Amino acid sequence: MLRIPFEEKISDTLTTVRGLGQPVIRSCHIGNNGSYNFGWLALAGNTRFVMYDHTTYGADRLCFPWMVLGDYGRIKLAFDYSGVARAELVGRHVREPETEVASRYRSLLNYGIAATVGDRHLTTWHFQQNSKIATAINGKIPTFDSEAILEHYDLLSHIVRTFAAREQLGNLFDRWVVTRRGRTVLLRIGDIKVDGGRQILIKGTDGAHLFQGSIGDLLAATRKSIEVVVSHIIKGTPLTPVSYPWPRLVFSYLFGSTVEFALAPQQTTFFHAGGLTSPYYMLDQEFLNSFTGLAKLMMEDGFLPHAFELAVLPIGVCQLFARRDNVEILEVLLSTAVKSLRAQATSDSIRGALRSLGGDLAQSSHARLPLLEHLGAGLHEKIRHQVRMFNQTNRNRLPVWFRGGAAGTRYGAMGAGDTQDADIYADITFPGTLGELTWGEAEWILQALGELFVDEPEDMAVR
Repeated sequence: MLRIPFEEKISDTLTTVRGLGQPVIRSCHIGNNGSYNFGWLALAGNTRFVMYDHTTYGADRLCFPWMVLGDYGRIKLAFDYSGVARAELVGRHVREPETEVASRYRSLLNYGIAATVGDRHLTTWHFQQNSKIATAINGKIPTFDSEAILEHYDLLSHIVRTFAAREQLGNLFDRWVVTRRGRTVLLRIGDIKVDGGRQILIKGTDGAHLFQGSIGDLLAATRKSIEVVVSHIIKGTPLTPVSYPWPRLVFSYLFGSTVEFALAPQQTTFFHAGGLTSPYYMLDQEFLNSFTGLAKLMMEDGFLPHAFELAVLPIGVCQLFARRDNVEILEVLLSTAVKSLRAQATSDSIRGALRSLGGDLAQSSHARLPLLEHLGAGLHEKIRHQVRMFNQTNRNRLPVWFRGGAAGTRYGAMGAGDTQDADIYADITFPGTLGELTWGEAEWILQALGELFVDEPEDMAVR
């Protein structure tokens, strides 16, 4: 039902993806996006961004949407929770300043922060930058979650009414967005009571009443608020007070599949382009149980096919691109790594290393993982040299990866950096070897590159 295709050859997956009637969704955040996101657009072709727009201030560890980052994670602009610029952070690497935000600010939604870039609201600026680059790469115009909900509101309403009749709205929504004292906040829902599928009472975890009324009232009020949010993000129009439920994470993933199924009722396998972390946290047993439980209910009600499967692709490896005139270095680097890997590793040992990586993502500090044991010690310096050669001649730089704690994120060329235009992506070329790897092999190599450079600073590239 939920599958991470680590053992599937990349070229085989791409053949399937390119033959689908609907573009595969990539749900990266509105904000500063690493180049692997845009590499995926170029590699797959038949894909588009449906960007996540409900991150809260200080929470995201990958794109930092309350900042504007230049190439390689350097801060160009940064804002506090009220939208005031923090000039002292400009020029520093995003991992240098203290990233902890006081808990009282962590419920504030980034799209509600009163920050501007030039004459545009910060979130509008981020979305327009992402749209400009994404459209230049594969012609697919990005959208975002709130806009997608509005576009398919009839389907959402049908699902909500069905689950209200079951008295199971809690399976769909676990958070509530509301304007309080002039700020837009995301709260946890504590309890949802449905009386006979008609009258609804929703309370927060603090016991406060968030909503009371009929299912029709809930749907009408939600649509009105979502319209305000969509206009704000697309046009930068001022936010007026809003109050609406927000989907559980599992419902967000499944809703995309219900939209595709409504358009292609013969389809049973659906695809989602996962990021650096989702292919790991989605294999957590708690997430799997929640996902499977909701999917079964939606299958019973005809919103998903009975043989439904969602394949989540680990697209971090899509950072491995170059320009046409210097892809040879990357080809040699990748061939060197995979030759050693295949000589010393089995599918089981690769899976074991990736499982260890998944466990480390939940840790607060960095721990060495068994990623390099299949890369002969004699090759470590050779591959470091090849990476440096590649980085000297490419604006895109390696490695990009994600690990818990101090190691943090390696950004490469930022997809939405203030100085970065679409021209860096106009000539994306992937090494031929990439398509012959399995997703697991490619992910292992990407993470092993990160392990080789874990103790070096972000801008180590040309040294």
